[in-house]
Amino acid sequence: MVVRDAFSVQFGVDAASAGVLLLRQGEDAAGVCRVLRAARQPVGLTALADGLCGCGVPRHRARVMIADLLCAGVLVDWFADPGEVVVLGDGPAVAALVEALGEVCGVVARRVGRGQADAQAIAGAAGVCPVVLVNYWRPTSAVCRALVEHSARVVPVSFVGEVVEVGPLHVDGRGPCVVCAELRRRERDPLWASVAKELVLSPGGAGGVGWEKGWLGRASLVAALLLRPLLVAGVNPPAGGAVGWVPGAVVRAGLGSWEVSASTLPSHPLCPDCFERRSRAAAAGKRVAGRRPDGAGV
Repeated sequence: MVVRDAFSVQFGVDAASAGVLLLRQGEDAAGVCRVLRAARQPVGLTALADGLCGCGVPRHRARVMIADLLCAGVLVDWFADPGEVVVLGDGPAVAALVEALGEVCGVVARRVGRGQADAQAIAGAAGVCPVVLVNYWRPTSAVCRALVEHSARVVPVSFVGEVVEVGPLHVDGRGPCVVCAELRRRERDPLWASVAKELVLSPGGAGGVGWEKGWLGRASLVAALLLRPLLVAGVNPPAGGAVGWVPGAVVRAGLGSWEVSASTLPSHPLCPDCFERRSRAAAAGKRVAGRRPDGAGV
């Protein structure tokens, strides 16, 4: 955060997308900025309000200011019950993202290894918390089956070259699934299956060959910032980012350009899992429609 002028404090570098706190006559912008910077370390609300009052901000206005900053996500209530998310995948990319989610989002990230445990994690998380798939290049049949049988919120996260991609979102049975993503990769690259096998078996795990630790840490922080609007209530997405849990939503951020873009992808028309999911939903709808008011079948 920086002092923009004598009557405003800016949060972020780009004035077009950054939040700006407007001050009134007699309120010290430099002092307010200094007090808020100090809040990077945990501080009580009363102490924070006292600090703002010491900068010429009236007590009632200081409380409103703190509430607005909490709603905007500038301040985070660390005493609130932390959210939870299940993270699936292998390698350094998963470890880096788990750490970044705790630091940026304040959520409890449970890491689960690959294999049958992944399917069990999806079943347990359905209706409870989101599931994040990190560089999940080769989904197992057990995972695909779990996604068909359980309504879960699934967020793929991919680190590809200089781009961090979050999505496409799979929300309670709607939106592209992991098989849709796999089909699209194979359409773009007929040899994708061989490439994916090398990625998974490489010494860097799912992170890919030759990744530097510093680059991976930066990519994970960017991914956590893109995930924050989905995992933390009341936080606005970055400029150009998707809003809320929209099925099929994809957000991409370039690590070199810092450009953020959003789009929406439909389910793949040839996806067998999505076809089965739709068939089950249609059959369930027919059963409900066929019941008499007394609960008996027609």
